[in-house]
Amino acid sequence: MGSFPGLLPFPRHYVVSKIQLNESAPILDGRLNDPAWVAAPWTEDFVDIQGNSVAPAPYYRTRAKMRWDEKWLYVGAELQDEALWANQTSHDDVVFLDNDFEVFVDPSGSCRHYLELEANVINTTWWLTLTKPYADGG
Repeated sequence: MGSFPGLLPFPRHYVVSKIQLNESAPILDGRLNDPAWVAAPWTEDFVDIQGNSVAPAPYYRTRAKMRWDEKWLYVGAELQDEALWANQTSHDDVVFLDNDFEVFVDPSGSCRHYLELEANVINTTWWLTLTKPYADGG
């Protein structure tokens, strides 16, 4: 198991199950109660990437479920908070300045040439490809 200096050891892992021929794809309606979502286990509760020694455990719960088929990766998440806000309103605005949810897709596991998909609480999205992590000048 590797790590970046000052950050959590990685990888925490989650096995994403494929949608079988006898299953329907998840319904994308913001609810996670249809059969495709019910069949998927929850991830562990999210923690701050800096680890508990730097940042306390989050007060509110964030967790996710994922499924995939031949065409798509489906990600559903439950995020709890009392004071949600967002200011970014145009696609590809810098969404992480707001309350947002981010998905990093790194098929090679190299932390190089990966995709970031982000959405804030008013569904403004930012999609980007990074050749290296921000910490390395990405």
